[in-house]
Formats: sequence, C-alpha cells, structure tokens
Amino acid sequence: MAETTKTGGWNVNITTANALPQKLASGVSGVLGNLTGAEYGLLLYVGTQVVNGVNHLFIARQTLTTLGGEQHLVKLIIHEKDEKFALSSIEVIV
Repeated sequence: MAETTKTGGWNVNITTANALPQKLASGVSGVLGNLTGAEYGLLLYVGTQVVNGVNHLFIARQTLTTLGGEQHLVKLIIHEKDEKFALSSIEVIV
C-alpha cells in the first residue's frame, strides 16, 4: 500500500483485506476482537484519510451474534494514532 500525505480527503487505494501490512492487520484485529454483539470479516481495504492520525476505511461483512445471525455489509473506519488503533465508526451499507 502506498503511503499518503493528503490531508482531509480520502486517498483511495483498494486492495484485499488479506494484503494488509502486519502492523495494520494486528491493530484492526485487536479492535474488532474487542467488540461484542457482532463478528466482522474484512473484505476490502479502501484507503486512508489523514486527520489527527490516520483513518483506515474497510468494507466488511458483519454477522450479528443476536437476531439469528443476520448479516450486513458495513463500512468500518478504524483510527490509528501513535501506533494505537480505535474504532471510529461502523455504518451499514446493506
């Protein structure tokens, strides 16, 4: 993945989620592993947005652990700053 210096807007760099650098993959896995109520399977890495740190945009499959395992396609934004990762948002697409 190419590094970005663009500030504010999204730098689109679509790739499969299994091609992530190890540091990013580990950070995202740690964030998603701490969530309750749903499980997430990363499908695509869309790109980055430089803000106070870096936002990483993913498309993922969400499987709810309640309501009979209902599935959705979601947009996930994971924020990275100082080598720490945190969930910024989850938005259902369909």
